[in-house]
Amino acid sequence: MDDDLIQKVYQYMMNHDMLAAGRHIIVGVSGGADSMCLLFVLLKLRERLNITLSVVHVNHGLRGSASDEDERFVESVCHEQGISFYSFSINISEYARQMSMSVEEAGRHYRYQCFKEVLKKVGADIIAVAHNRDDVGETVLLNIFRGTGIRGLKGIPAKREGIIRPLLCISRQEIEAFVDKHSIAYRTDETNFQKDYVRNRIRLKILPDAEEYINNQAKNHLYQLSVMATEVESFISEQTDNAYLATVKDNNKILIEAFLALHIVLKREVLRRVIASASEMLKDISFAHIEAVLELADRQVGKRVQLPNGLVAIRGYDYIEISASLSDDLKDFAMEPIDVDIPGEYDLPFINKSVSFTIKNLEKSERIPEKQYTKWFDYDKIKVGLKLRTRLQGDYLVINNGNNKQLTRLMIDQKIPKETRDQRILLADGPHVVWLLGDRISEAYKITPQTKRVLIVRISKTHLDESCTNAHRWEYKHEG
Repeated sequence: MDDDLIQKVYQYMMNHDMLAAGRHIIVGVSGGADSMCLLFVLLKLRERLNITLSVVHVNHGLRGSASDEDERFVESVCHEQGISFYSFSINISEYARQMSMSVEEAGRHYRYQCFKEVLKKVGADIIAVAHNRDDVGETVLLNIFRGTGIRGLKGIPAKREGIIRPLLCISRQEIEAFVDKHSIAYRTDETNFQKDYVRNRIRLKILPDAEEYINNQAKNHLYQLSVMATEVESFISEQTDNAYLATVKDNNKILIEAFLALHIVLKREVLRRVIASASEMLKDISFAHIEAVLELADRQVGKRVQLPNGLVAIRGYDYIEISASLSDDLKDFAMEPIDVDIPGEYDLPFINKSVSFTIKNLEKSERIPEKQYTKWFDYDKIKVGLKLRTRLQGDYLVINNGNNKQLTRLMIDQKIPKETRDQRILLADGPHVVWLLGDRISEAYKITPQTKRVLIVRISKTHLDESCTNAHRWEYKHEG
């Protein structure tokens, strides 16, 4: 292996343990210089790493016949190299409109859906994409301009959730030199030079100006900042783990006395973690939102802060609770009970949530997930039949090693505000409350060593999300 760039990428992959998850890699290839460099580096390393490659190409339909030519170009390269090739086509502008996203954001969202679909279809292990060192600096600046904390200064991770980025250790200049040296053909996307895209403005104007008028090492310094931010964030995350255990109850109640003793950095991180648990995302949560929730600790019981993503933070007696919000006009609403069929999914539009029910066989030594909005129950212990409803006279749970407790008494002990108790939705088996959604479950339905079938109940945010298979055309072209 006599090429310095190939050796550099190989060492970077080893240092970041990029092949720990498996040896069949889905490679995202647009046909541009970056992705062609990635593909040919992995081809050069294929034997040494003992890996199998499959290529996915996404035609966004933004450039008419030029987009189609990109697809044909990548397909021909895969045919020459004996690599399996999968293509997807979509009108990304229409998709962006349907998803209420920018074209850039929609394109990224759609691409990763396609990568994951092929990964699952062919039984691959990892997705490789061609972000490079310059992309890190661009991302750091973009995050700063939009508003970010330490996490946003990390830029782009080397690997995360089954996605690896082997080229993060090399610059765009090195990539261009590599493809020229090895006479690797590639396609040029003229939209990369249009300044009406935000990231292009940073790449084409802001960073060149910074290098010319401020410091010619600006890109390298941004990359170094991202490395240091990654280390700092890792340390803070470890400290937050301990702070979370000491201050948070039931995943959504922050105990004020213990919380106030924390350093302000850990207070904000704990809040962000609780919010992420409640909504499964932190999108649209700003610094101002975090500060408003922090102020609840010094306010009277019942005060609340509305948050994005259908959440509300409420000041309780000795805690701050973050959960799904209810609008004022629903304070006296009467929910019609919903008979639950399994499997099935049920929308609860008044709280912008849906609840899904599935059954699986329990495997030996299988770990039960501890999540606020996903619960596992022993399916064979259900006696009457499940309903989604609000509370009724006589409702109870089993807690504290087999003792029955009236739901009303539990709500009082949990310090659930009186004005919200009739709005809390529960999953019930007759008068027996299986789960007060987002809160306590009955011990009577817990998983035991004798459990054979598991009922999985999951609460998720209701949203428009057309699946990859419904929103596009995709083709499997050939096997290598």
